[in-house]
Amino acid sequence: MSPYEHAFDHKATLSVSVEPSEALTVIGLHGALDYTTLAVFQERVHSVFADREPPGLVIDLSETEFCDSTGLSALVAVHRRLSRPETQLALAGAAGVIARLLRLTQLDQLFRCYETREAATAAVTELAAGEPPAAHP
Repeated sequence: MSPYEHAFDHKATLSVSVEPSEALTVIGLHGALDYTTLAVFQERVHSVFADREPPGLVIDLSETEFCDSTGLSALVAVHRRLSRPETQLALAGAAGVIARLLRLTQLDQLFRCYETREAATAAVTELAAGEPPAAHP
């Protein structure tokens, strides 16, 4: 199904994986991040922040098939939710239409964006430790 066909599919689903560690938490999105799946995303993000704010956060979009303006707003809300200025946040794996949306809305200027989860986690870990990242693609 193309991203454009997905916009008319009201049976969109989203599963959210959360992988916490001492240095950072990775939130993986699998499916569609849109108005029909927003509650699922918000619930999982709330659970990440329930105990403590992680020192670093990576949102992995590599398996995200679709994202609408509601989804983009949800990503911005996560950024705004960070209460400590030293908390590092990055997006990983945004490709195709989602990468284009981030560029068109200039959200690629708000978020550190990396091609892979591995690159994002390495950079966020270094930044959270107070070191400059090796490279910022």
